Amino acid sequence: MCRHSLELTLKLVIQIVDNGLIGDIDLNRHSLIYLWDRMHAILRAIGVPIDERWFADSEALIRRSHNADPWGEACRYPSSRGGKARWRQIELSQLIHLHEQIGNY
Repeated sequence: MCRHSLELTLKLVIQIVDNGLIGDIDLNRHSLIYLWDRMHAILRAIGVPIDERWFADSEALIRRSHNADPWGEACRYPSSRGGKARWRQIELSQLIHLHEQIGNY
């Protein structure tokens, strides 16, 4: 659920700010990297000053969450269609920190 919440937060920021600035954005995709890259492009396009350290730290956490569950399925479904378990360990404190950074930027 935490990873899904992060995905929805990125989508919300994109929806609020985009207004077609960077072309079509597929909000049906679940890739955190795709969404992160689109959000970053939008913020740059509208001239939002980006703290590069904040950005680098946040991107590292986004990539870590993405790599643990690239398509957002592991947290929604306990096993693959083939029956393989999907559980992975996620550090909640880092996920909370990332949510705060993105949501309050």
